[in-house]
Amino acid sequence: MDSAEQTKYEPKAVSHPGETVVDYLEFFEWSQRDLARRTGLTPKTISEICNSKASISPLTALAFEKAFQRPARFWLSLQRHYDEAIARSQETSSLAQWTAWAHNFPLLEMKKLGFSLPNGRSEADMVLNFFGVSSPDSWNQVWKSSNVAYRQTRHFTTREESIAAWIRQVEIDARELDLAEFDEDRLLLSLDELRALTRTSVADIIEPVQQLCAAAGVAVVWVPELPKTGISGCARWLSD
Repeated sequence: MDSAEQTKYEPKAVSHPGETVVDYLEFFEWSQRDLARRTGLTPKTISEICNSKASISPLTALAFEKAFQRPARFWLSLQRHYDEAIARSQETSSLAQWTAWAHNFPLLEMKKLGFSLPNGRSEADMVLNFFGVSSPDSWNQVWKSSNVAYRQTRHFTTREESIAAWIRQVEIDARELDLAEFDEDRLLLSLDELRALTRTSVADIIEPVQQLCAAAGVAVVWVPELPKTGISGCARWLSD
């Protein structure tokens, strides 16, 4: 993966907040039993936190706030960062297993055509972020329920992942347009003008068509063709 895709520094390891509790105990020269008495927590709870076996709950954070004179949000922030680091570590293992799935998508062609591929820690992470899903199973469920209408040319070799990627880019571009509320009557009244525009050049048709349709609450976008799609257009509802 290109180093330019790294958008932020992510430490490989984040210490458990219990290590910070141990540091404070050493600073105040308290024992774990001293802390238990000051907070009203059981010695077992304090021991498990100090040994990185238990989390700091909101109630525990409030107790530590009074004992250590550090706000509860400080302790909860330590716990939140630790939990996120553990979750990302687990996700990284999953991403490695999803590499073959990610290779089903035409990533090279998508990059060349300027598709909205976000940065990611891996190709699998990039694909998941592009589709706005958390796993290949989630992608499959979203894609199966997308209700996209299109005509497909039977004589072309097609690939489901290529079609899904193209339609996703259509959706992304469509959501960037400023639309009025959907008005079917206004759209129907615009048909004659839209038909007349089909006799103009490609360079001159895009903006007026977009403006006419946007006024009726319809987004019209042009997206470069991906290989193995076999379709030249699609239609779908972006909202209820």
